[in-house]
Amino acid sequence: MTLYVDLTSFAPSNFIYGTASGDKIFGTDGDDYIVAGAGKDFWVAGGAGADMFEVNYGDQVVRIADFVVGEDHIALADISVLDGATFEQDGDRFDITLRDSTLIRVDGVTAADIGELFAFRSDVVGGDATPEAGTFDPLDTTALNVITGTEDRDKIIGTCDDDYIIAGQGQDFWVTGGAGRDTFEVNYGDDIVRIADFVTGDDHIALADSTVLDGATFEQDGDRFDITLDDGTLIRVDGATETDLADMFVFRSDAPAPTDPTPTDPTPTDPTPTDPAPTDPAPGDAAPELKVVVFGGQSLAFGATGRDWVTTEPVYDNSLMLDFDDPANGARGWDAEAVDVDTFNGFTQRYEVAQETPATGTMNVLAAANPDTTFVSLHYGQAGKSLDYIRENTLDGLYTQLELLKAQADAEGYAINNVIELAWIQGQSGSLGDYSDTLSAHQDEVEAFVKDLFGAEFEVEFYASITRGFGGKVTTGEQFDAIMDDPEIHLGTTEVVFNSQYPAQGDPWNAHLSGEGYYMMGAQIASHIMANMAGDPLAPIAVEAVEEVAPSTYRIHFSGVQGGLMENPGVYADDDFIGAPDNFGIDVYRANNGQLEGDIIESRIVDADTIEFVFSEDLSGDYRLWVGRSESDGWMVDGRGAGYGGTTLYDSGQIYSAVDPGNGFDLQTAELAEFVPQQYFDFTV
Repeated sequence: MTLYVDLTSFAPSNFIYGTASGDKIFGTDGDDYIVAGAGKDFWVAGGAGADMFEVNYGDQVVRIADFVVGEDHIALADISVLDGATFEQDGDRFDITLRDSTLIRVDGVTAADIGELFAFRSDVVGGDATPEAGTFDPLDTTALNVITGTEDRDKIIGTCDDDYIIAGQGQDFWVTGGAGRDTFEVNYGDDIVRIADFVTGDDHIALADSTVLDGATFEQDGDRFDITLDDGTLIRVDGATETDLADMFVFRSDAPAPTDPTPTDPTPTDPTPTDPAPTDPAPGDAAPELKVVVFGGQSLAFGATGRDWVTTEPVYDNSLMLDFDDPANGARGWDAEAVDVDTFNGFTQRYEVAQETPATGTMNVLAAANPDTTFVSLHYGQAGKSLDYIRENTLDGLYTQLELLKAQADAEGYAINNVIELAWIQGQSGSLGDYSDTLSAHQDEVEAFVKDLFGAEFEVEFYASITRGFGGKVTTGEQFDAIMDDPEIHLGTTEVVFNSQYPAQGDPWNAHLSGEGYYMMGAQIASHIMANMAGDPLAPIAVEAVEEVAPSTYRIHFSGVQGGLMENPGVYADDDFIGAPDNFGIDVYRANNGQLEGDIIESRIVDADTIEFVFSEDLSGDYRLWVGRSESDGWMVDGRGAGYGGTTLYDSGQIYSAVDPGNGFDLQTAELAEFVPQQYFDFTV
């Protein structure tokens, strides 16, 4: 049997390069040559057209999500790469493991397709084969790269060459051209395009014509320069100032677009009379909107039976849950038990059973702010179980609930909103593999089911909460990695802040919260969902750089700060703690997370998004900065609390409110602050 096809004449129109990190890559509607690169790339989609996916030793994981046998191919260096490879069918996926352990996972193919999967670069460039004029030479570094984003939220990373990047619609919070002279095309309706590595004089922003700047506003925001077009499209340029404006733009009306290949101009045009734009139905005919909100994870996602709660009866008419004979199944899910479809009775108003969960705090905020939308919640997961266990044992329950929900919504005439929000709270048990990669894979598998059930236009926005963890905070750090690396995973909340203020049964050593704590934590998750619904998702407060400013003196620069960094040690209640974390909860460790000789002896806030610390010893080498990790003993009352962690830093520009839970319950405070999440950052001195 042959293992490859001859693709000497393959001539792609687009060349797309990933990075050495975990990428989510979307091709175009043309013929793409995609180089995923090293890193664990759990979502690579070529889109329409005949696509080539290059894989090399060391790429770790490349998952091809939309492979079409007979059109698409996997490009390897030569046939010897398959020596020692293993092939395994895993459900609808076909796994090819190379001898260096690089995994190529191809969705939707089987072993019977193996003769149609591969092409070899030794046959395309070099060897006895001479490419025809105009064919793609993957070793040619002079080619212009045209990279096109999607209508969703993209993370686009250019190449070391001259790139023409069309970000497309959606909130594109990370667009980099890489080295070379790059052009970033922006059009009306692109929502947000953040250019993270703009080099004045080399790079340019391509607009349709000069009139696009009529009515635009310009604002300096720290090291960023914001250009807001008159339709609300935001172009955020890092490292630029107003003095760079004269050399920032080019206009497509003045010069032809780049050639070889020529990028298309997707600027929206008015529909022709023969192809009228669809009109909105009359108000009386519009189907009511139903928005689905899913809560998943461990017991932190659905409370612990027998504790207190604040919401014992319905509050909002437009906040629903699934109605089963046992209301606990609607309010808290089915664990690993099979859903009994015969007990399903449709929808009912949302309320709590046996224990407050974060869901009602979330649903109340959403329902109060969006009275014309109906929200429905459902739950999956199991207490005390790992991410791996939840994926293996509870997804059937989630999928059955979604099927019941869809049938009921269709029967009641709802139009289901095509973005399903999923709040994930889990972390006391992790994953046998890398937690961040496994969490991305989990988001992908849930979204794949949603697309199959509801339609290809549906997507799942995932909100991962940072749980406090203990000791080394391995899972905590990997949760934050997932949020930073996967554009479809957002920050849900920083659980440790609520654990400190609202401990279950008055004991912060307990991994759970009081009913009020769950309610307040859910309200903060809602604030993040609301921002995303409004098209302005919140970027987490993240360490961006560690800078040495003097011997033993360092500054930590944060991104995502909207107001200014402030300190509030009061979240560590006096009756539970003997003090708040020292130095805002930051500390320096060895690069392998090991203890380091010396200590931070001074720390202070020096700017809106910068703190400074002094270390007792001179640092030289590779280190890991932790925010919110603590291994100190006995800083809670009764000598407990080793490894509790957390930070006292919050953003004065991100203050939110919970809503009245009803039932006559008075909240201690309705105000919520956005605290810096627990995270690590590797740096070199």
